[in-house]
Amino acid sequence: MNRRLLWAALSLVVLAVLLSGLEVQRRWDTPLQLPEQGHVLTVAKGDSLRSVATRLHREGVLAYPEILVAYARLRGLDASIRRGEYLLAQGILPQALLDQLVAGQVVQYHVTLPEGITVAQALTLLGSDPVLAQQLDGPEDPACCKWWHPTAQWKDCSCPKPIALSAAPVIWTFSPGPTGPCSPP
Repeated sequence: MNRRLLWAALSLVVLAVLLSGLEVQRRWDTPLQLPEQGHVLTVAKGDSLRSVATRLHREGVLAYPEILVAYARLRGLDASIRRGEYLLAQGILPQALLDQLVAGQVVQYHVTLPEGITVAQALTLLGSDPVLAQQLDGPEDPACCKWWHPTAQWKDCSCPKPIALSAAPVIWTFSPGPTGPCSPP
């Protein structure tokens, strides 16, 4: 009799674990609730995955933030998200959201600069834009140094002397994310 009771209890535990696993999988496979045009998500410097997930939950976008955070923690990705501005497409799943945040697949802006301006003037122009200002503070920004001297330490570096841009017009791609403030085409 005790053996039957033990098997029955063990069977119930196994069944409960299986059903719980299926429910977690169902929730994980639930797309984010986004409008047709998508949703712009800004991850600022210092934001954690938990704070981003909580914000998305408060906005009604992510139904189960705790599953996203737990999954990322199990995979060692919870501290790997990158700052930037993201466009979340309608129908995106939590796994794809995490992949996008870890890969730093940010919105990119194309900027056309007038002929004859200096690099310092271009950086000042980019730094004055309210969307880009969080990432670029003009020609003295340390990111400027990293663009011109990728291996230099900031203390050993200064931005280059003004250089006239000769192509007309020069098109740069700006990415307010993990790759730096701007890069040539």
